[in-house]
Amino acid sequence: MKKGVLRFLNEFEVYIGAALFAAMTILLTLQVITRYLFNYSFSWTEELCTVFFIWLSYLGACGGVLKGKHLRIDGFLNSLHGKAKKALLIFTDLVTMGFCLYMIPPLMKIIANFARRNSATILLRMPKSVIYAVLPFCFTLMTLRLIQDCWRVATSSDDDVKVTTSRSIFDADLDEEAAENGGGGK
Repeated sequence: MKKGVLRFLNEFEVYIGAALFAAMTILLTLQVITRYLFNYSFSWTEELCTVFFIWLSYLGACGGVLKGKHLRIDGFLNSLHGKAKKALLIFTDLVTMGFCLYMIPPLMKIIANFARRNSATILLRMPKSVIYAVLPFCFTLMTLRLIQDCWRVATSSDDDVKVTTSRSIFDADLDEEAAENGGGGK
């Protein structure tokens, strides 16, 4: 039980993102069904889905940091080994952390401005300060995830530094084909 709670806390942005995606799918499906079958449209669903999409995008960016799936050109990185690879990985994490920390104060000013003006969305009257509060939260969370990644890289052995790289669908197809033909794949 303790392990499940720790896993949830360590990956909660992925779970919240999945819930938001499911909610968006349900709301947009409801919108399509009511519009085309009943000639009736809920105007608020699009606004709510837009808010969910903003939250989902930034939580997804945090999840990308967590899972090591951010876009990067890793040809040079993969040519490095040992301490050089570790140093470059930590350096890129530190640069990204610097950007995240740099962005938090101006975002807080924007949110305070929304709150001071009582700015809200048109249909649902949701406070914009609440909607945009996800931005400094996610930049802070990304910073924490980057600290975790720096720790992971720094404490791994020089030869065991793992870089999570995305693979194209064509690589996955080649692996399946090789497995079917008795080959080992990549």
